[in-house]
Amino acid sequence: MNPACFIQPDLSVVRVRGGGVDTSWAAPAETTRVGASALSRAQDRARQAASFVAETLGRSRKLGTVVVGVQGAICARVSAPSAAPEVVAAALAKREREWTGEQGATGVYVLSEPRRGRAGAEGGRHHTVIELHDALVRLFLEELDRRGLSPESVQSLWHALAVATPRRAELTSVLLIDDESAVWAWSRHGGLIAGGSARSASTAEAVPRRVRLDWLSWGAQIGGTPGEVVVIAESPDAIADDIAATAPDVKVTARAERDPLGAALDAAARAEPAPDDPRACLSELANLPGRAHRWLGVWGAAAIVLLAVAVLFLGVRQRQTAREADAVAASIRASVRDRVAAIEPRFADDAAPERALRSLLAEERERTKPIEAPPPPRPIAEELARLTAALAVVLGDTENADTRLIKIDEVNGEATVFVPDFATGEAVLDRLRAAPGAMRWSGTFLGPTPPTTQRLTGVWQELAP
Repeated sequence: MNPACFIQPDLSVVRVRGGGVDTSWAAPAETTRVGASALSRAQDRARQAASFVAETLGRSRKLGTVVVGVQGAICARVSAPSAAPEVVAAALAKREREWTGEQGATGVYVLSEPRRGRAGAEGGRHHTVIELHDALVRLFLEELDRRGLSPESVQSLWHALAVATPRRAELTSVLLIDDESAVWAWSRHGGLIAGGSARSASTAEAVPRRVRLDWLSWGAQIGGTPGEVVVIAESPDAIADDIAATAPDVKVTARAERDPLGAALDAAARAEPAPDDPRACLSELANLPGRAHRWLGVWGAAAIVLLAVAVLFLGVRQRQTAREADAVAASIRASVRDRVAAIEPRFADDAAPERALRSLLAEERERTKPIEAPPPPRPIAEELARLTAALAVVLGDTENADTRLIKIDEVNGEATVFVPDFATGEAVLDRLRAAPGAMRWSGTFLGPTPPTTQRLTGVWQELAP
């Protein structure tokens, strides 16, 4: 657990606690330098405060959470059309000018759920915001970064009290009484919902009247009051009894601490809030760009320069390659032209000499094509002899049977036979199939009952499907 650092927004007080260290620094009385501006004086104070923290941490160079006090800070409800900090800040500034005629705090932090794009966590157009004079806080964080110190998180004291509570769904309140001040924070699921502070003129007043009025006001605005209250003080019993008597349904826990603020810093050091959750920390301050970001920018710029040089070199090399390719292409074109001119001069300057030469070659081949021998004649006579022999064998001794047509040419063969019965016709086909030949014969009877006519059809074997 790294030490935590507590600062007031004006850097009047800086305290480092944790890791066996608990020491404080108070800003010295300002001595106005001749010609010194407010900015230079603020920078001087920030440097002094950061030097104190760096010297206190020594060689460890490890810093946990920076807790910013709520002196002069305001937690309020604002109506705005968006949860964007710029929009809420404008609405808050307008309201304050209407009420007081003055501009509000420097920094505005909206307590919305992380990565929400529209309305706040409570929904609608109403948002809980924190106004904090954070100019000196930003200078302080920049000075820490120059000394190589990067805090793990940056929280307000309200955030520190909220994240230290149990992560319960019900509303929980933590009341911190330190010296003559009272600081309270409401939390739900370990996230800050609302906060406030008050000062009492007398330490005998257990709970300042202002705190009670704030609780009533916030309860009406968010529609609920805490179900549990934790009181942290050096002598919390009287305060806890007073709250229990006022609200008997509320669970009140008293925690006696000789150093209430130190106990809050210890709890903040143990917590590990998400840096992008505005209900767990001052996320804008927690994510300020530091030396690592600046070095990343420097290296990024250097990488871009190197890439530009590489691209320039590549461009020059590509241009040189293009010139070399153009020279090679010109040499090839000249060689092709000379070769084409040697074959056919009229095609030397043709845009597509290859296609022209192919066309010329095709014409020459067509002109000098050799005479092809005709295909061998079909064995018509042999097939006619085969058919007549089959008909003579089958029909020679058959009464009421004769041949009426025989025709065989280069395409097919055809015969028409009158048969007394179907068996005779089938006998003719069987005889043809039994004798080998160049034609394949098939038969069809033209009548349903014998005697009938049979049509024989022959197809040359090489033409058959």
